[in-house]
Amino acid sequence: MEEKKVMGFVMLIALILGVMVTSCESKYVKCAKASPLLVNCVPYFGSSRTWPPPKICCEGAAQAIRDSNVNTESRRIFCECLKSYTAFYHFDPVRVKGLPEKCNITPSFPVDPLMDCNSIP
Repeated sequence: MEEKKVMGFVMLIALILGVMVTSCESKYVKCAKASPLLVNCVPYFGSSRTWPPPKICCEGAAQAIRDSNVNTESRRIFCECLKSYTAFYHFDPVRVKGLPEKCNITPSFPVDPLMDCNSIP
């Protein structure tokens, strides 16, 4: 009888952990298209200096914007990830918004961590 209780408890913990891992994994998968921009631009976003973004940052931004411009849903997911990371890492939203111009990228959708992502066409 005691073994059944322990086994039931172990199964409950496994179920809870499985749900937690799945939700974390889905957030990672959803934001995967934004990762080249985020990973390569952290030093630029985190700095208050006025130096231009590094080439690798601009290349990552161009790739992330291009890869996210598949449909409305992918553009909105990109926007939500950008908002989320900007808030979490305390990046300057004006600096994030200005990155495409600094990198000579002309996105076909707004790149602005302060906007309502549901308004993106």
